[in-house]
Amino acid sequence: MTIALFSGFLIFESCHPSSAEQPSPSVIQGFLQDELQSKIVLHEMDIIEMHPVDSVMTGKDGSFVFSLFITEPVFYQMSIGKNDPLVLIVNPGEKIQLKGKADSLIFADIQGSEESRLMQEYLIHTQRNLRLSESLATLLAVKSQEKDFLTVRDSILKVFDSIYTDQKQFVKNFILHHPGSLASLIIINQKFGRQVVVDEHSNFDLFIKLDSGLLAHYPKSKHTLNYHRQMAERAREREIKKMVRENIEPGHTIPYFRLPSLDENQWISPSKFKGKKFILAFWIPTQKKSIHQLAQLREFLLASQIKEIPVVAIAFELYRSRWENVVKAGNMAHWSHASDLKGDASPLFDVFDLMIDSLPVFYLIDEQQTIIGRYSSFEDLKKSLAK
Repeated sequence: MTIALFSGFLIFESCHPSSAEQPSPSVIQGFLQDELQSKIVLHEMDIIEMHPVDSVMTGKDGSFVFSLFITEPVFYQMSIGKNDPLVLIVNPGEKIQLKGKADSLIFADIQGSEESRLMQEYLIHTQRNLRLSESLATLLAVKSQEKDFLTVRDSILKVFDSIYTDQKQFVKNFILHHPGSLASLIIINQKFGRQVVVDEHSNFDLFIKLDSGLLAHYPKSKHTLNYHRQMAERAREREIKKMVRENIEPGHTIPYFRLPSLDENQWISPSKFKGKKFILAFWIPTQKKSIHQLAQLREFLLASQIKEIPVVAIAFELYRSRWENVVKAGNMAHWSHASDLKGDASPLFDVFDLMIDSLPVFYLIDEQQTIIGRYSSFEDLKKSLAK
């Protein structure tokens, strides 16, 4: 709903009388000093997308007003043309007053909304760091043809790192000081350029602190409840991963699997090697690091006294022909090879707590099918084999 514009601030009570049937509206009103009779667009933001809610034209004196009938806190983005938008967090019944300039909305004076003011604090700090980063990127391009480019590049990259570190520290401190703020809910998931600022894996306690704070301050908000469900699911996933990691630690029996062999109509499983010590290698046939480290393993075994130890190589691949060609080219056909040909969708990633970027991964298994060790590189496996 768009309200007619008035010169000066609106008297809310006289224009929207309260009643038992109709809740008092939330109102966003103000003045833009440099935009007379220009269009202001208001979008509602949620976890999936933004969608337009309303738009108004500023009056001849730059005044504007939005009247919003909401029953819980809502995130809004206010924008004018291509200028940087302002994000507002509006609670039911709030009367928010803004005064500023269209080309610098995030610096507007905000009265009547503590959540919006907190969000503004983040926007201003982030804009400053982004502007600094952009100027460094420009400088890097300008210096790219100079003789001392490598030295200049290293210096510029150090400044980049310091800006990114500042942004991370600012965001962490912001959430620690405002764990019950909806502004923190927006901020915790924001990137700085393309970089993640707060990593959930490394800062899970921060995500949990925010969850507790939001439940205390906004227990009925859909944003709080959605976030709480996400955190509950994350907690379950972490508990499952913890159990998986415990099951694949040294001293535990290797998890069972049964996979098609590279040999036609054959299957590979750990039980096939019961009574023998063997090496289990998870690898990617299209990954240079995997191919190189498996080649190192082959050469080491050929030159050692334990060359008869079986090797079970589990490939994460989609195409049998490509997998077979790499095995032949690498002179690894004498090993036992298996794959479910599901690539990175293989359930073995969960069973053995593997990440595609960290492959290859090696296991050493004893005669009783017990895990001796897990190794993130051939060099680590080699040390264990040499003992």
